[in-house]
Amino acid sequence: MSEVTQLPGGPQVPTPQASGDGATITQLGTYGPVLTTVIHSNQNEALNAIVATAALPFGTPVFANPATTPAKWDKAYADSEVKSCVAGLLAKAAVQGGECAIQDRGFLTGTVAQWNAVCQGATTGLVPGVQYYLNSNEAQKPLTPNPQTNEADANVLLGYAITPTTLKIQISFLTSLVS
Repeated sequence: MSEVTQLPGGPQVPTPQASGDGATITQLGTYGPVLTTVIHSNQNEALNAIVATAALPFGTPVFANPATTPAKWDKAYADSEVKSCVAGLLAKAAVQGGECAIQDRGFLTGTVAQWNAVCQGATTGLVPGVQYYLNSNEAQKPLTPNPQTNEADANVLLGYAITPTTLKIQISFLTSLVS
């Protein structure tokens, strides 16, 4: 018999179990199970050669950098069309040359310290209810609560905070770059 979990103020549901390397994982959300895709570089032949360009912390939005040979996962920023093509956020920290666990939807939960490391202006983790966007300033952290206002930058919504430690990933390309 599978285990069940009592949801706050709700029904009992089967306790989610992770299955397989890079599989779709069912996580327990407030209102029941939520599907999440975690892509591992070694899961797919096309991704086998794609490793991290540098050590990247948990929560970093990444893109496949075509300027590296072979292509490698790199930190995404909204300052160019190529760098704003976000594949997802790192579900765990990556080492230089190592495989990346990239989450492209669902709930991403980390610690306050992990979110502070990647969110511009964060000192107490994420702010519940606030939307987070891809930052265009490479001198700053890659997530920002402020949408881009420069017409030359991409405006990419990454998701919104549910709690100080959980981001609901909802990658949306809100505007395109102006040529």
